[in-house]
Amino acid sequence: TEAMTGSRDLVVALSISEPASRAYLRGGWRDLGDIPNYVRPQDARWSVRQAGLHGIRAVAATAIVAPALAATRLASALATRMMGTRLERIDRFDDRVDRVWASASKRYPVIAVRDHRALSWRFDDVPDPSRDARHYLVAGGKVRGYVVTRVEPWHDHQMLAIVDFLASPRWVLPLLGHVTALPEARATTAITCRTLSPGLELAFRAAGFIRVAADDRGR
Repeated sequence: TEAMTGSRDLVVALSISEPASRAYLRGGWRDLGDIPNYVRPQDARWSVRQAGLHGIRAVAATAIVAPALAATRLASALATRMMGTRLERIDRFDDRVDRVWASASKRYPVIAVRDHRALSWRFDDVPDPSRDARHYLVAGGKVRGYVVTRVEPWHDHQMLAIVDFLASPRWVLPLLGHVTALPEARATTAITCRTLSPGLELAFRAAGFIRVAADDRGR
């Protein structure tokens, strides 16, 4: 804790245990509440089961949910095509991401550092870098954003978690649209993303995500 607070003017801790939370609060930290959790169902039947529907009601609900999911996939695909974007898989972050950081960070009053050095420390220079997939969003030959994803187990299913992403607001919808079309996304039950990003609610909704109750505290 001393190392963290000594290196930055503002430090935030996420997804910590209850004992750690109590210790932090005694140490002068403040609880800022929950971080929104966005979920994009990939499987209509799974979505209906999560709502607690069975029998004829489940069949009827599936008949409604399935076309809705297909419609959001089409809308996301159109958005990516209209803006002429593509996802480029990368093995490691490079200095091109500094342009993303310089542009997108201006849109936020408070944001964790996401430049090349920080992303390399967090995702590349770790014992198991292969657990995360890294992509750049490219348009007009320039990197416009990035996204880091990870396939994670959830009960008897697998979900694709958006671990981190950053882009200026105009590029968020095509970025999310590309993520929903990834092969690993199609093989999972749902896509999840926990983020507190003011002004991006419409982009998530347009990409087919719904906001659900947080399952743990963001401090």
